[in-house]
Amino acid sequence: MLLWHVQVVEDEQQEVMEMGDRQYRKFARDCARTRAEVARAAEKARADKAAERAQDVKRFKGIMQVCWAVVGGVVAGCSRL
Repeated sequence: MLLWHVQVVEDEQQEVMEMGDRQYRKFARDCARTRAEVARAAEKARADKAAERAQDVKRFKGIMQVCWAVVGGVVAGCSRL
């Protein structure tokens, strides 16, 4: 399996080396564009995950406030007895 992968890589390298100057520049631009798109997608995924985490924290904080309000009401009710 590994030898097959090495052969594929070597074939692709040979194809790139045989490209003309204009074709190589176009290939390099396309590769740079693809790298930029992948980087943007990764950054967007990271930002989406951070936003989701922030929403979860806000939701949890709201739940905790409600729970502590209930506990405070119970404590106040017990102290009146």
